Amino acid sequence: MEKAARAINFMPVLEEQTNRYEGDIWIRRSVAGKNLGSFYTSLYAALFGGEVSPLFKGRHDVLPNGELRMHTPDIIKESYAGATETEVKSISLRDNRISISREQLENYFNALLVKYCLKKEKYPEFELGVFRYGNPHKYVNLHFYSTEQFMNILFKSTHELVIMPSNLALFSFMCSRHSPRNRAGTKSETKCTSYHRYDSKFLSSLANAKQPIDYLLSVPFEYDAPEAFEALSTRDRADILCDKLLIDKLDFKRFSSENIGEVKSGESAFVPFRVTQFFMQDKYRQKWLRQFAKHHRYILEDLVGVRDLYQENHGVPF
Repeated sequence: MEKAARAINFMPVLEEQTNRYEGDIWIRRSVAGKNLGSFYTSLYAALFGGEVSPLFKGRHDVLPNGELRMHTPDIIKESYAGATETEVKSISLRDNRISISREQLENYFNALLVKYCLKKEKYPEFELGVFRYGNPHKYVNLHFYSTEQFMNILFKSTHELVIMPSNLALFSFMCSRHSPRNRAGTKSETKCTSYHRYDSKFLSSLANAKQPIDYLLSVPFEYDAPEAFEALSTRDRADILCDKLLIDKLDFKRFSSENIGEVKSGESAFVPFRVTQFFMQDKYRQKWLRQFAKHHRYILEDLVGVRDLYQENHGVPF
């Protein structure tokens, strides 16, 4: 891929941060956590397009069964073939866990099924984008810094981005652990929620992608919950993963952010970072969506361990 000549300007909307000597530590952590999400969501949209959703201002949906759900995709990108909803995550190179709430998973895959089965969109998609930043040998406490310092650190230390389509994201959730934890930056025990958490070693394997994808997805020690992986193997793994999830049809492309264009905010520019993007050809995307529409209850409830909101509200589509 040839290097693009254009420059991309992005201006993330961030709350003002104070230095380590000012304010309550819990408030500073909360502000830094929100800013981190806003920063990388804005960066993803600048690189690949789409509309960024206002933070914590998602769409309130009343499901047919009367349940109220707040669905907040980080980014929505419309196309003639269907909408893509993106969840953007960011983790430090010193961390070893990626977390996503069960409610988020339920909402995303309900939306995917509604678009495909009811709205008849041809290629709706959910994708997961994970940024890694920082220093693998030193933990960076971002809440210690002012807003300007915070941004400068991320400009210099963004390491890589891995993008997963819905089927690969689902597989990673199948091999993850469920654990309750408090929402970031809060002392309140009442805000405890259940998360899927998986080891970033799996993410590193995808980012490096030195082996064929079918090999990466066949080695139990790559996963945070090897017993979950082994349980998949006892259920005719070849059928589940290759036929229903089409994992073996994934391909990837790897490039540097500078191939898209220099990314700047004012006078500051990112140090180029690696991007590894997994994708399926259209004929396989169509087959995957048809298979997921047929087997969504089994995949979501039995394999991933979340509620199937589409099944609860609309029943089997075909």
